[in-house]
Amino acid sequence: MIGKLKEEIAAKLGQEITTRKDCEILSEDIEVRTGKYLNYNTLRRFFGVDKNGVTPQTATLDVLSSYVGYQSYQHFTSFQPHKHSYEQHLQLYALISEYNKDSLVSYYQNLPDYGAQKIDFLNQLCRHGLLAGKVEQLCDILDHLQIRPVDFAYDEVLIIGNSIGTILRDLSLNRTQLKCLLENRFFEKFVFTIFIDYSSLNGYYAKFISQKASSTELRALKKSLKTLRKYLNEKPLTRPKGIVPNGEQMDWHPILLGRILSLGLYAGEATTEYFLSLRPLKIEHLYEPMVASIITSNFELFPLIKEEMGRFWNTRTFGHLHYFQVYFLFTACYWYQSGEPAWAAAKLAEVETADFRFSYKDLLCFYYYLLSYRLHNDDTARQEALLISQKLDYSLWTQNYIDGY
Repeated sequence: MIGKLKEEIAAKLGQEITTRKDCEILSEDIEVRTGKYLNYNTLRRFFGVDKNGVTPQTATLDVLSSYVGYQSYQHFTSFQPHKHSYEQHLQLYALISEYNKDSLVSYYQNLPDYGAQKIDFLNQLCRHGLLAGKVEQLCDILDHLQIRPVDFAYDEVLIIGNSIGTILRDLSLNRTQLKCLLENRFFEKFVFTIFIDYSSLNGYYAKFISQKASSTELRALKKSLKTLRKYLNEKPLTRPKGIVPNGEQMDWHPILLGRILSLGLYAGEATTEYFLSLRPLKIEHLYEPMVASIITSNFELFPLIKEEMGRFWNTRTFGHLHYFQVYFLFTACYWYQSGEPAWAAAKLAEVETADFRFSYKDLLCFYYYLLSYRLHNDDTARQEALLISQKLDYSLWTQNYIDGY
């Protein structure tokens, strides 16, 4: 890192430093630019003009780092490992600002097959295209890239989908732009089926739910979401026919399976037997059943979920934090509905709303504030629940619903 600092000092001065005269010139320039003085002899030893050089003191390195624009030598050394990455980002930003299809396709195709660069490229490409209103150009570029989910790990697909999905709910898209996104294969596979936007079931996301599905798996997802939307909007519903998976469909992602098998909760039907047939259960199987139980106050699955979550308790990882936050809220709602307010309050106190998944956050926070209001007569919490109910506009969540929960 000392060598890199010497290079930047020489570049700043505009000449190589190889003689005593060079060191004298540098000493004067440092004082002019920084107001700090370094003796030319110190500089001779630092640059090896004096062959009897010594290890430079921290104070000397700090002044030299200040000369090239840093606060200290520690600041200089902490930035250097990232400098190349930042330069690559600047190149990418410049390329994306031009939004030339051929250049962007070529850039992506020359990226490494694995690693964060492709994820970063796709996130930047999509976010810029959406925010700049270049939706049709974006879809054209994505079509040419021919990106497939199998080219990424599932965790990478989650990052891509959630990074892009977060901005969709706040965009004002015209009919043509939304149609373009809905018909785009990348947005179907990487965004709409990953970022399930519970806050927009009456907004832009309703268009995705209503659109004809391109596969059996996607059809099952959309049927599930239609059932949830009907429930939240107090529309008549029955359990969709032919939606219970069997055979090869049991290999679908466990979150989707959990979503499908918990649909009976909305219609007041028994569901436990379906989950027993899946054992051994994964923690992902339980996410949607917990959410559905919270929404419906139907806790038929409570004994099963409590038992299964107990098995996962000692294997908690960062990636599963949001599962346990939902579990705490699920348990608090169960104890409240069971007439045990003290136990409900204890569980509610364990909830960290910041750890809720963003796509679920408004929905889950509504029940968090609702329960906080009912347990503690907290009028501030009641106001928060009312604000969310007005924002999401689900007819189930009336003021009477909040006050009578």
